Amino acid sequence: MAYVSLKDIALRAGVSTAAVSMALRNQPGVSAERAQSIQKLAREMGYQTPALLHEAMSQLRGRKPERFHSELALFLDVYPEQWKASPPPYWRRMEEAAEAMGYRLLKVFRPSNSPSTLKRMLRARNVKGILLELQNRLTADLEFLLHDHTAVLIGPARRFNMLSHFVDVDRFQAGQTAVLEALHHGYTRIAYLGISYLDIDGRCLAGALASMPSFLDLAFLRIDRFDDEAKLIFQKWFLKTKPDCLVTAVSEVRDWLREIGIEAPRDIGLIHTNRSFPVPPDWSGVDTRDDAVHLAGLNKLVSLLRRGEKGIPEIQQGTLVEGVWAEGSTLCPLKEKLVWGKQASPLPTFPQGPGRVRFVDLKPFINQSSSGSGGWFGALPLEYCPAGEHEVCGTSFRILDEKKLGRNVLILRSRRSSEEADFPVRVEIPIRQKVRAVHFLHACGWSSGKVRNFASYQLVDDTGKMHRILLRDRRQGEEPDPGDNLQDYWPRVPGLTARQVRPVQLTAYGNDLIYSAHLYVLQWVNPRPEKAIHSLWVESDPQAETTLALLAVSLRV
Repeated sequence: MAYVSLKDIALRAGVSTAAVSMALRNQPGVSAERAQSIQKLAREMGYQTPALLHEAMSQLRGRKPERFHSELALFLDVYPEQWKASPPPYWRRMEEAAEAMGYRLLKVFRPSNSPSTLKRMLRARNVKGILLELQNRLTADLEFLLHDHTAVLIGPARRFNMLSHFVDVDRFQAGQTAVLEALHHGYTRIAYLGISYLDIDGRCLAGALASMPSFLDLAFLRIDRFDDEAKLIFQKWFLKTKPDCLVTAVSEVRDWLREIGIEAPRDIGLIHTNRSFPVPPDWSGVDTRDDAVHLAGLNKLVSLLRRGEKGIPEIQQGTLVEGVWAEGSTLCPLKEKLVWGKQASPLPTFPQGPGRVRFVDLKPFINQSSSGSGGWFGALPLEYCPAGEHEVCGTSFRILDEKKLGRNVLILRSRRSSEEADFPVRVEIPIRQKVRAVHFLHACGWSSGKVRNFASYQLVDDTGKMHRILLRDRRQGEEPDPGDNLQDYWPRVPGLTARQVRPVQLTAYGNDLIYSAHLYVLQWVNPRPEKAIHSLWVESDPQAETTLALLAVSLRV
């Protein structure tokens, strides 16, 4: 197809090149009818804006203040006195953003004029773009706003049955975030109270349901109004359900709960899924960032104007803006300290015997971060593994501080780990003292195939005698021998743990519904405690699928 220039269009239309340029950019200088005919002609001739030239001209114009184009109208479904009493905080930012792009922003309150008067006013003020922020449906006599202008709705388009482009809060993400934060705070009996007109698609409820663990239920109730009947329905449902945390977008629920003697956070945690103006700031919840939503709507409107789009779009497009978590006072505070979870299976603790514990210094040997970018062996992060001394399965261990050292775990080579880094196959760690027992805290990162040896610990005493402890993994295939020191990243099958191995579940804030990773405590009792142990050798099979990660070693001396 031959290149079509502005001059070609001007010759066909019988106007100047400048008139064509203004018409294609929806700038004042030509009448609305003439602009429409030029835009139609340009489409028929196959005109396309040169992308590089357009970008260069935009940057050039950006070096000096934008020339005033026209006014944009923000239609508000409120009365002027309501606006004056509590103007929303996003308004000033919208004004500044519009001015930076060369537009003035006009407030149009709940229409009191006739449609014909409103139409004349918009034409006289050269309003080409409209933002619609509505609480009620667009009445039939105002539908000309969509047909005669470039329009963007702020809010859910389906709620108003409007075929226009729209910008809205990502309500699915808000529901997900609310439930995950409730679980992080330790709540397990979570309920959801929805209001139909705010979540007509049920996306917020869907996000909440998607984040609930499969073995927990989410009790939910939807109401349509805020009258006394709805309040009684809610109170009856609440007393029957007895949740410990309530996720909702209904601010009035706090007063409804107080009427039956329930206070947050003393008796229940409250999370707001739409924590923005005018919700009180002491609520914990998802800040839906009204300013970001309105600015996104303004940017979308200006983009459509500059592309020359007007009227009902052939394909409706929506932009969703994610909210951010805002901590308030309606939830119990997070625990200051991470804790170890319960064991994966009810096993008796190790018999410790006499003696004291000494921690082996692993600083010279650590080579990887357990929770840093890319994961502790290149795939999965080993999160919620706090530094310091911890008692795990009856044994004290000292985990190194990753924040100070940049790493805190010794990784050995395997088929999986060798792809990411040049990890060692064999490491010697000096001991040089008599020990009654040695305790290892480690994890294994991958298990597949049949039972096989993937690593070993070798303790060499002063006489040169070596005591070897084999580590074996299992996912499928052969049954293990009773004496195997089995390790499995997901120890779900009973009987996979030998007498001297203990799996321990590592959790976030003591809540095993949020995060579940498994470490292992392996105990070796010295059959010759009168002989000093000279060194510990840690060795892996580089052809094995399973990766060994050693976090701590403790000695009973």
